[in-house]
Amino acid sequence: MSTSDPFLHDRLFIHGPVQGQTKRAAAKVHLEHIGALKLDPTHVLVYTDGSMVELGDANSVGAAAAVFYMNQEMAALRMPLGAQAEVYDAEMEALRRGAEWAVSAAQTDPTCIHLHFFADNSSSIDCIFQVKPGPSQCHAIAFRECILGFLHADAHRTVEIAWVPGHCGVLGNNRADYLAKEAAHMDRLGHATYSHLRRRAKHNALLSWTQKWIDNPVAG
Repeated sequence: MSTSDPFLHDRLFIHGPVQGQTKRAAAKVHLEHIGALKLDPTHVLVYTDGSMVELGDANSVGAAAAVFYMNQEMAALRMPLGAQAEVYDAEMEALRRGAEWAVSAAQTDPTCIHLHFFADNSSSIDCIFQVKPGPSQCHAIAFRECILGFLHADAHRTVEIAWVPGHCGVLGNNRADYLAKEAAHMDRLGHATYSHLRRRAKHNALLSWTQKWIDNPVAG
């Protein structure tokens, strides 16, 4: 995916799934890609994820980011979103919070000039750097501002935002998934997200239509 800012040419890389490639093959490519990066002091790797779990008669959503530096976990971020959010909201918030943590860490350590963000949700990869209106656009705007600030501060810095297959033996992804499930079990009282309200509206409309059809069957 390209950007209209010429200053970011060859410094911002956004990669979604490769068409026709299996998840197992994609996992192999990813592990080969990070093989050298995870031991390079100029690179920071951030894995993010969102999860929904059943808690009694309701669902609960959590977001998480696992940050790795020199093959060691430097941060385990858990963000509970509660019962009035969707997994997509969690995926977007996880990318935002992961970016904010990584950029803050890079500001204190000038050797960290390459940031890598990996998520197993292709929709969030496609949308996280867009500014058009849509679900969780607040997280996309904040992520974009954070990353642009990081890149514009030093011409040697780069950022990669890439899809990684879930549940395919990628340690960072597995860790983020575990943290997201933990976050989903944490208490959270918050407002309903746009994504959640839209899904509920569609669900209620379908129930209403179904009930009307039952009450007024078509004769014939």
